[in-house]
Amino acid sequence: MEIEKVVTERLNYSENNKEHENQTKEIGAEPKRQQETAKSEQVGLQHHRVTHDCSPRKVIGRVKKGQDDLEIVKREEWGARPPNATTNLTAPQPLVVIHHTNWDSCWTQEQCKAEVRKVQDFHMDVREWWDIGYNFLVGEDGRAYEGRGWTAQGAHAKGYNGRSIGICVMGTFMDAAPNIAALRTLQKIITYGVTQGFIDFNYTLYGHRQTGATDCPGDAFYDLIRNDSHWKQNPNFDAENAY
Repeated sequence: MEIEKVVTERLNYSENNKEHENQTKEIGAEPKRQQETAKSEQVGLQHHRVTHDCSPRKVIGRVKKGQDDLEIVKREEWGARPPNATTNLTAPQPLVVIHHTNWDSCWTQEQCKAEVRKVQDFHMDVREWWDIGYNFLVGEDGRAYEGRGWTAQGAHAKGYNGRSIGICVMGTFMDAAPNIAALRTLQKIITYGVTQGFIDFNYTLYGHRQTGATDCPGDAFYDLIRNDSHWKQNPNFDAENAY
């Protein structure tokens, strides 16, 4: 079953029971996720399949008005440190690599801003990378958070960074997948990347574990990803023939 179908079924179930998406209820429904220490495995990303919408859009904060808003919280809004250096990406990218942070989830904008800052500090101060590793992050508050963005090469999947967009959902998803708000936002940001030419229309979708030895993006989340029509196997972590 493709990820968007899973999201639709969950939303239909909620509507049939006359329930509205409520972030407070999502918090109550979620088990507390254990925080990873600085020595644990590298923060990772996960990929997600979307329905392609080829209508032109502009990205200025909210991409589209109405129920399908994609809200991208810019670097200056979440308090990003300036990068030490950057390497440009040449669009479109043939790969989307999905991660989880394997740290805490967040359900409000303030919580998620703090988590993004924590990830950036870890990547720059502990990993000694130029910047936060991901191109974008997604919170269970239903917002996307700009990392390196569409045009700067990430540091999220060794051997694949120069040919991919890395998207990380904040949280630990070994036993449970991200909530509906996060899955919908993941779908929207990939769709937006395709419509704007940043991601190839026939992109390949990977979970981080397909690019190296890691459990990222978590078993439950990866189970959704590998049923997507854009997902492919990657025998022997072959970066040269991965798409």
